[in-house]
Amino acid sequence: MSVQDAAFAAGRSCPLSYRYEPTSLARLATTDVETLYCVGGLYGNPLALTALQSLVARETAEVRVVFNGDFHWFDAGADAFQRIESGTTNDARFVRLRGNVETELASDDDIGCGCAYPDSVDDGVVDRSNDMLRRLRDISLNFPGERAALAALPMSAAFRVGSQRVVVVHGDLESLAGWRLDPLSLDQTPNADWANAAMREANADIVASSHTCLPALRQWQSANDRSQSVINNGAAGMPCFTHTRFGIVSRIGIAPASSVGLQSLYGVKQGGVWIEALPLHFDFAAWRTEFLSLWPPGSAGYESYFSRIENGVKFSVESALGKQ
Repeated sequence: MSVQDAAFAAGRSCPLSYRYEPTSLARLATTDVETLYCVGGLYGNPLALTALQSLVARETAEVRVVFNGDFHWFDAGADAFQRIESGTTNDARFVRLRGNVETELASDDDIGCGCAYPDSVDDGVVDRSNDMLRRLRDISLNFPGERAALAALPMSAAFRVGSQRVVVVHGDLESLAGWRLDPLSLDQTPNADWANAAMREANADIVASSHTCLPALRQWQSANDRSQSVINNGAAGMPCFTHTRFGIVSRIGIAPASSVGLQSLYGVKQGGVWIEALPLHFDFAAWRTEFLSLWPPGSAGYESYFSRIENGVKFSVESALGKQ
């Protein structure tokens, strides 16, 4: 093994192509919209996609839905993969960004899942994620057109909701697979300070992210009295809290979710814009059956994810808000 190979660990390291400068986000073309949904971590759950469509159907104002990466993952079967591809491209209001999953399944280079897992994540989890990505890539080879489209997707996008410029990423403000917008990271002062500075460089009033699978909402007053908020929806396609069976999506709008009869889990108002986390209640029994058909006991997907799908994850709304 060469020195370069020794320094690279599949699933923990990422190529330089994952990197970008916060200033590049300031140069993104900005699309005006009244209501913006950010849907990270759909993870190949078609029942969550159906539930999302029901939410969006309630909206009366102009709406855009951004799938900000990892909309594929558990869908490691030809029909399952095609169903997610079709469901995320069949509406003109939908915008897709590539996450590490889409980037790596569309690549011919075997560098693992591209998750950039920190040292705190067990090696077994990392190895299983690499195995899952390889299986999903094998499925995607049957769909060369779709695979090419995934490879061409951007990593970020910008929108203006009311007075607020919203930058949507998969990871953080420097990397497609960055972890510094994870709630546990944001609770550390150096990372919060970094986020404040990076948001100023990115000309972002609001940043929406996902990647790390745990939800977060943080709001700060920066040095120039400019309010800044980060919302991380965690995952749309699987539970994000203890003993729950729903996913989460982020909604950013000039009117609150309650104005169209939707109830948020939590939220803040900034510059006349509501930033909220909405529960995504999908048909759990149907999803459980489909998941087990793709990832039965003993498989990598089952070992890493079934407990979370069945029981939720040890995390709370208070933790998402930085209050615990």
